[in-house]
Amino acid sequence: MEKTIFGVGIMPDQWPPKKIVELVSNNENGCLLCLQIDVQGCFVASVSEDGAVLHRETFNPVSVPPSARFIFCLAVSDQAFELYINGHSIPPLTSGVESISLPYSEEEGIQPSLVIPNLNPPSANNDEESFFLSTLQDIDFKAAAGDRYSLIRASGLLRQVLLDKILHMVNRNYKLPIKFNTIDFHNKPPTDIAISAHWQNLDPSYFPGAKTIQCSLDQFLGAPCLVFQGNKATVKDLIKACANAKGGVHLGKARIYSEQIVLDWDEAITLMGEKPSLIAIRGICRVALTGLKDLALEIMNRAI
Repeated sequence: MEKTIFGVGIMPDQWPPKKIVELVSNNENGCLLCLQIDVQGCFVASVSEDGAVLHRETFNPVSVPPSARFIFCLAVSDQAFELYINGHSIPPLTSGVESISLPYSEEEGIQPSLVIPNLNPPSANNDEESFFLSTLQDIDFKAAAGDRYSLIRASGLLRQVLLDKILHMVNRNYKLPIKFNTIDFHNKPPTDIAISAHWQNLDPSYFPGAKTIQCSLDQFLGAPCLVFQGNKATVKDLIKACANAKGGVHLGKARIYSEQIVLDWDEAITLMGEKPSLIAIRGICRVALTGLKDLALEIMNRAI
């Protein structure tokens, strides 16, 4: 197996963690690549096939504050592992070695707070606007909760607001310019290595100081959020896959190929114990809510 995995994560809220944390796993053709953090604060990489471990490497323990953000790069070739955390090479574990102190961002990670607090749907002028505000409020609650069920349900609500024209129906009386602020998705990953799987979180709140761009609704829905085995899926594809196949609205098979790309990605990759599509949906919820906040506030202001 030859593979390189890049990712951005948030350290456990207790360091070292009380139990083993699975950071990322990649399962392709029965071969499983896994990166974990053990209770000693060591990163552990392994390759297994059909349940049998072929190679395993434990790296020197690292010292970081709880919940700190970090960037990792794990390269696998000829049964050898190379691990980089925040640009620092982490050597294999040897006896008597002290923890390696890593540089980290002092900015806090994303907090489970509401994007539009104090929404008051009953204050709207009509049923249409009240339904719109209630839907935004529901998305906000579900994104803040962050559990699997809530995020799947949130995808169905996103579909209603962004794809089923509810937004256009409500905004026709206000004609506010709707813009969505995202990470600049035109930037390519900082590597010359051929990448078979790439997921991009579009939510700027994860990355303070990162370059951002403003998008129209169509540009936002068309933004690429993952590449898997040469195939791209957009924000629209992600919303529809989670809403139409994972249970946001319907539960069953993907309807079109672009939705299947998302499901295939979820089968191959696990991040922090969760499917990437749901982590991405949470970010998309926050981007959407931030972009619709001015309209929601204007609806409530005019109703006063």
